[in-house]
Amino acid sequence: MASILKTVLRRGWVKPLGIMARWLPGYLRVDFISAGLQSGILHYLNQGSATSKQVARHFGYDMTMIEGLESWLGVGVQIGELRLAHGRYSLRGRRIKTLLKPENDPIAAFFEEFTNLNHRLVMETPERLKSGEWFTLADADPDTVARTSRAGEPWLASAIGEVVPAEGAFRLVEVGCGSGAHIKTAAEINPRLTAQGIELQESAAAQARTNMAEWGLSDRVEIEVRDVLDREGDGTADLVTLHQNIYYFPVEEQSAVLRHLGTYLAPGSKLLVTTVVRDSGSGSVALDLWGAMTEGASRLPTPKELEDRLAAAGYADVGTQKLGPDGMYYAATGTWRG
Repeated sequence: MASILKTVLRRGWVKPLGIMARWLPGYLRVDFISAGLQSGILHYLNQGSATSKQVARHFGYDMTMIEGLESWLGVGVQIGELRLAHGRYSLRGRRIKTLLKPENDPIAAFFEEFTNLNHRLVMETPERLKSGEWFTLADADPDTVARTSRAGEPWLASAIGEVVPAEGAFRLVEVGCGSGAHIKTAAEINPRLTAQGIELQESAAAQARTNMAEWGLSDRVEIEVRDVLDREGDGTADLVTLHQNIYYFPVEEQSAVLRHLGTYLAPGSKLLVTTVVRDSGSGSVALDLWGAMTEGASRLPTPKELEDRLAAAGYADVGTQKLGPDGMYYAATGTWRG
């Protein structure tokens, strides 16, 4: 033992080994939780303890590979997320159980997005820069994106409340409606509000329709699958909203897109854009990288860039507002001149 320690000291490995010991468990934890969520194993163990064979039978795994399953479960035990007692595995502590609560699904979805997309972005970008190979919109799972987008609801709800009146007939058009959660927020503010949600992804639109039915809003909300740029609007909407999707359009096209959305608005009505902004902390860097490396998308805007693009598109009374104390989310509004 003494000789091994001397060798480690001589080679100067003490500090790098310490770094690895501090960082590796966190990396394993994110990967393990993500895989456990997507596979359903963590949800299964949340119902009670189980042996490895019970887990394998429940999910239809090949029983000749049971040792592989046990080694995978052993990762969870080693990092402290699972407990193994008397041959049975169970969730350990309250962290995972908290994450598995239905109301915390947007946060759980971030774990899945991190390993399925963000990990690839960080790992593959240097090589893709050599080959000139972009990521595409298809690399981001629309269902996961719709789930993670709900994490911004508390911040975005305050911005929606600023532009939706509490009473009176009011027509909303939401571009890229995802799960429909933000339409629900607006509909709860004003019981006479009607809305059209425009969504590019069929799977996300299907989820939005299901949600509208569950929320009792099907008679007030229409969900349409199409590209919002395919045709002009009828100029009757009181409000058009884009939540967390302005960066789905190239920078050089954003002012033209915003101008096109004005065709949906009645003169004097408002456009609301909410988004994570550039350089607003660790939560924005992965999204900024996604926009910069995805064909047809763009980097996150700064608040000033949002204002400039709205003004260039022909909106008056343009302004931005920070949503929440951390400054990650911003709202930009403008009045359509017509």
